[in-house]
This record gives sequence, C-alpha cells and structure tokens, in this order.
Amino acid sequence: MRLDCELDNLDIAARKNFAKNELNRIDRTYNSHHRTWFGGEATFYTNGRVECHNLVYLSEDSSNPESDFPPPRTDSSVTVLAALNSENLLGPYIFADKTDLSIYQIFLRKFVFELHELQQVHTKLSHAIFMHDDSPVHEDAKEFLDEEFPEYWVGPGSKHAEWPRLSPDLQPLCFFLWGHIKHKVYETPIEDEDVNELVLRIHHAFAEIMPEMLASAVKAYKERLKMVIEEDGDLVDVHEDDEYEPAPIYSKALRMTT
Repeated sequence: MRLDCELDNLDIAARKNFAKNELNRIDRTYNSHHRTWFGGEATFYTNGRVECHNLVYLSEDSSNPESDFPPPRTDSSVTVLAALNSENLLGPYIFADKTDLSIYQIFLRKFVFELHELQQVHTKLSHAIFMHDDSPVHEDAKEFLDEEFPEYWVGPGSKHAEWPRLSPDLQPLCFFLWGHIKHKVYETPIEDEDVNELVLRIHHAFAEIMPEMLASAVKAYKERLKMVIEEDGDLVDVHEDDEYEPAPIYSKALRMTT
C-alpha cells in the first residue's frame, strides 16, 4: 500500500488517541468481533491498478524492477464496495461509475438489508457496529447511520468516533480484502480493457474468501491498534515513497503483522 500524502503531527496524535479508545471499546463490548462491520470501496482498473481513498496498491511482479509502481489510471474501471465482519463478507457490490454520494448510499442500503437478513438467523450479530473511513463520499451518511447503528458507528460526523485521517493500515478492507482480491484478479493480464472480464474475476475472487480469512483480518485490526500505540501513532506497513518517484528495490516497509 502507498499513501498519496504524508501524516502530520495532528494525524499521528489522532491515530494514537483513536487506537487507545478503540481498544477500550473492544475490551468492554460483548462479542465485538462478530458485531463490528467494516465497510468501504475501491476502484479496480483493467490494467491492474487498484486504489481507494488516499491509497494506491503497488504492483506484485517481483521480476520487474518497475513493480514498485502502480499502473496509471485508465478509462476502464469499476467501483467495488463490500462490508465484512469476522465471519461474513457482504458484496461485492459493483458499479460502472466512480464512487459518489449516491452510489455509496445505495451500497449502505444494500448492506443494511442483507445485514438485517443475517440478524434474523444469527442473534450474535444483533446490535451491529459499523466502521468506515474519512472518505468525502461517506460524509452525508450520518443521518442514515445514526438510525441504523444508534449504539455505535465510526466515520465522518459520528458522535462516537471519527476514523483517523490517512489510516488505511487499520482498515481490514485495505490491509486485507482489496489486496487479496487484487492478487487473484490480476494473476493474468486482462486483455483489451475488458471490463466484463474484470467484473467476472472480482466475483470469483470474492467467492473464494474463506471465513477463517475474515476472522484473521478482524483479529489483526485489534493487533494493529496495539501496534499504532507502540509506534506512537505512526503507520504500520504502508510505503511512504512517492508514487511517481523511483524507489530502491529493497525499500523498507513499516512493520507488518503476521
């Protein structure tokens, strides 16, 4: 992962404070790993580029020195939205257009509808907690989320907690899901900018996600909160070098969980 700008001192302080408060909440919330849902979106391009808010994913071709750089943006892409907890993955919800407020509101309604269906079967999913980052397209969701998740939700405008800026290293969709889907989707190149092929591969990759992978990702969220405190608010496992500047082949990434 690579951020498109750097943390400042206020960001670092906000991340550390968020991590402390979240760990306290998790420790006092019954069944927190089942109840907590992480939602968000990413853009997948036919040429292998994957990006989301403040973040672009690096290439994975270790045989190519240029692989430290993501492919450029093209006109052929789709928006993919999803939500996950420790046992369930809802999505993909795929749109041909770039993410905007209307698309995100459609996603939230689809997610909540499917969540309510799950809650009728699994009582441990009741009193759900929803978390999304500080993307501008999330800013108008406050009223809807206050109604659907009155006990607790995290994001822009929340009375409970706001997601810290530039923190994809804490979001399971960013440090796990989108990278894993990227790896599966682009195992072979997509010919002729075929968006239909891209969509088909994304659906297949989602279908291969196992429950134990989701459990590990949600567990890693708590561990990464601890790491943020240990690192005094700094990033974990995000490259900081500029996207368009050549980087050393052996550039050091920040510490990762295993």
